[in-house]
Amino acid sequence: MNLKYEYFDFKGFDPLFFKYENPDYNDLSIDQLFNLWNSDTSKFSNYKINITHFLCFNADLGEESVENLIKIYEKLGNNAKKIININYKEFSYDDYISIYPDINTLSYGEAYKHWIEYGHKEERICKKKICNFNLNIVVVLHLFHKQLYIEMKEYINDVTKVFSNIKVIITLNEDCKDELLDFGFPVEFIYVPNKGVDVYPFMKCIKYIKKHNIPCDYILKLHTKKSAILGLPNWRNSLIYPLTNYSHLRILQTYMELCKDKIGVISSQECICNKDYDEKWDFLVNSIYNFLELFPQLPRDYDSFNGGNMFWINYDLIEEYMTDDIIKYISNECSDGLPKENNSIEYVCERLFSGILPYKRLNLLVNNFYISGYKSNYKLDQRVFSIDGGYLNQYLDYID
Repeated sequence: MNLKYEYFDFKGFDPLFFKYENPDYNDLSIDQLFNLWNSDTSKFSNYKINITHFLCFNADLGEESVENLIKIYEKLGNNAKKIININYKEFSYDDYISIYPDINTLSYGEAYKHWIEYGHKEERICKKKICNFNLNIVVVLHLFHKQLYIEMKEYINDVTKVFSNIKVIITLNEDCKDELLDFGFPVEFIYVPNKGVDVYPFMKCIKYIKKHNIPCDYILKLHTKKSAILGLPNWRNSLIYPLTNYSHLRILQTYMELCKDKIGVISSQECICNKDYDEKWDFLVNSIYNFLELFPQLPRDYDSFNGGNMFWINYDLIEEYMTDDIIKYISNECSDGLPKENNSIEYVCERLFSGILPYKRLNLLVNNFYISGYKSNYKLDQRVFSIDGGYLNQYLDYID
C-alpha cells in the first residue's frame, strides 16, 4: 500500500477506513470518496484513530489489510514507537506554517509529519489557541487605505487568537460610510474627516474609549501606512508584524500581564529612531519644546520613538497623561489632509506616544528573531538586552 501525504489534506477523513467500511465504493477516487464522506459525515463512521495516518508513520506495515492494521493497533496498546498518540484533529496546517516561517513551504502532509516527528518534541504550537483571559485589549486601526483591509484583518486576527477580551475599533474616512467590510470578528466603526493622518483618528478613539468606559489594559495602535523608507521597503509590515505575530504575542502577553505596572510601550525594534534623529530639524525640536511648555505635567524628555507611530501602549499612560485638554489641543492642531511641513502636531505626537509618555517606563522592542527591552534611565543611551520566553524570572529580576 503506497500512501501519499496528500491524504492529510482531508484532515478528519480516513480513506482507508472508509473503503474498509464501505466496500461498494472501492472503485471511486480519493476525491470522490472524500466528497461522498463530506456530504454527510454522520452517515459514515471513522475508527477511533485515523488508520491512514497510522500507516503513513508505520511504513513497515504497508502490506497489511485495514482489518489487520486495526488488530495491530489494538495489540500495540500504548507503544509510542508504533502509535500516533497525538490527536491529529488538534493539528492546524494553516496555523502551524504561519507561526513558524522555517516550515512555511511544507505541504500539509509534510508539515504534519514534521510536527509528529519534531514539532511536538520541540514544544512547537500546532494550533493557535487563546492563552490570555485576563487582559482587556483594544485594537484601534485607522483604515485610510481601505483596499488594505484584508491584510490588516490578518494582522488583527492573530491578536484575537491570543487574547479573549478584545475590542476592535476601526476609523474610516467619512466618505466611506457606505462601504461594507467583513472582518470576520466584531468591529465598531468610527467615521472621521481626512485630518491629522492617523493622529486625529487616534484622538477620536481615545475619547470613544473614555466616553463608553470600555475596559482597557493596552491599546494596539495600527494604521495603513503605504510609504517606504531606505532600508525598509515594506515599512508597514516591519512596524506591524513583530507586534501581531502569534508566536511573539504568546511571549509578550505574559510580560504584559505580570509587568503591567512597569511596561510603557511595545514597538518594532527595526523601526526605532533615537532622539538625535530629530536634531537636524530645528522646527521639530522647537515644536516639541513648545508643546511640553504648554503641558508641563508631561514627562520632559525622550530617548527614542517609534518611526511610523504603531505600537502597543499601556492604557495607564493614556489615563495619566492624555487629559481632555491635551486631546482637544491635538485634535484642533491636526492638519487637513497631509501634515504641514513645519510646526506639525502630527510629528510631535509620533514622539509623544512612543517616546515622551513612556519615558519613565520599561519599553519592549520586538523583532522577528527575539524580544528585547530597554529601561529609560533619563539619558540618551539605552540599556538593551535580549530575553527569551523561557527566562521570565531573569527578566523580572532585571526590571525590578
